[in-house]
Amino acid sequence: MKDKNSETIIKKNKTESKINEETKRSRDHLKKSKFLKNKIVKYPILYKFAKFIYKNYINIIGKTRVLPDFILCGAPRCGTTSIYEGLSEHPNIFSAKVKEIYFFDGNFHRGENWYRYHFPLKLKKFIIKKILRKKFVTGEATPFYLIHPHAAQRIKKMNSKTKLIIILRNPIDRAYSHFSSAIKNGKEHFSFEESIKEEENRIKGEMEKMIDDESYYSSEIYYKRAYFLQGLYYNDLNQWMKVFPKNQFLIINSEEFFKNPSKKFNEIFKFLEISQIKNKKYVQFHLGKYLPMNQETREQLIKFYKPYNEKLYNLIGEKFDWDK
Repeated sequence: MKDKNSETIIKKNKTESKINEETKRSRDHLKKSKFLKNKIVKYPILYKFAKFIYKNYINIIGKTRVLPDFILCGAPRCGTTSIYEGLSEHPNIFSAKVKEIYFFDGNFHRGENWYRYHFPLKLKKFIIKKILRKKFVTGEATPFYLIHPHAAQRIKKMNSKTKLIIILRNPIDRAYSHFSSAIKNGKEHFSFEESIKEEENRIKGEMEKMIDDESYYSSEIYYKRAYFLQGLYYNDLNQWMKVFPKNQFLIINSEEFFKNPSKKFNEIFKFLEISQIKNKKYVQFHLGKYLPMNQETREQLIKFYKPYNEKLYNLIGEKFDWDK
């Protein structure tokens, strides 16, 4: 038993190290890109030429790559990293270059070929499916898609058959996790109670701007400050289900997922029409430990979320144990 636990810890450390390396590499690449852009932009002709080369390169490469079969599109702070990393271990699932591409919200202006660039080659899919006679599935996980007002329509327009996986956590715990992460990263100076009171003022007009202006992306305000409102899952999911049929959704209860990940992963594999894996031990990520929430605050939030949760249960045909 001890050896199995040790193996799990080693595996988790390796995977976390891999994620950290990918994140660092992505950030370093972004910094270098900005640095080069700032340098090149001083030379308009060179900048124009470099932009032309890059755009054409992406267009050529993008056309040789596939679109995702599935998207893990929400919700933030609910366990998307644990699910995506676990899915990536399945022999029939071929990961995107990065977990979170942010295409259908912040990077939509970059175009379809830029998006395709992140996925495996069409040739690879052909070889695996037609020659090796094996299943081939690929996908990505950007949790903020769920709350973006245009993401569902954009996904449908690009690929109407995309399978959508959504993991939902008790909205109270989700909000507190979101807030605690902001505190940890030095992005929040209010208490949890103060942040809830101030939330409406802080994000006022941001969703309306995103609805009215498709090029506007409220990454620094709505996405990072709406601790409370991002837990109104019914409002978002109801809109998505007007765009896609219910049989293209798999809704997962976060609490049940972390209690029995193997069972939930097999439900996902069945949904994706690939082979199930028995008795596999999966690594869990970002299970942060926080100071306990004020009980009075929790009880107030239970009352607030209750009617929205009931609407959600009616919508998805399943009830979660969130009234506590």
